[in-house]
Amino acid sequence: MKSLYEIDAELKQLVEDAEQQAIENDGEISLIMAMMLEQVRGEKEEKIGKICKYYKSLLAEAEMVKTESKALADRAKSAELKADSMKYYLSKFMKEGEVYSDSVSKISWRKSSVVDVFDPSLLTDEFTKVTIAPDKTKIKDAIKAGTEVPGAKIENKNNIQIK
Repeated sequence: MKSLYEIDAELKQLVEDAEQQAIENDGEISLIMAMMLEQVRGEKEEKIGKICKYYKSLLAEAEMVKTESKALADRAKSAELKADSMKYYLSKFMKEGEVYSDSVSKISWRKSSVVDVFDPSLLTDEFTKVTIAPDKTKIKDAIKAGTEVPGAKIENKNNIQIK
């Protein structure tokens, strides 16, 4: 089957041939030329329709994979939470420093330090960090209202939509 590119090239050539034929015959083209143009236009429409259906099929497959992926991620998260619960459960029934070992598992203890910031307002600038990011919604609204925003502009684009 011909690609859309090939069909489009064929259609362009036929249009050029039809225009030349019209010039040579006082604006008239032959019935055969008209039928060929109609056939290739029909092929192009059919090909575009098939591509749209394939596009929708791919989107549906992607959605299905995302849904399944989310279900698997949820199952993984549930298993991790159960594992954490079991770990906590064991920690409450074993004495700190108590060791357990068998052919499959081993329980031991290690020391760690954790910083607990109980009142962030008391911290100095040295111990905080700030992230600055542009507020694109405010910038867009300001430019639309006529305000010049240095370093920013609105770009208008045309995006294909397939429904």
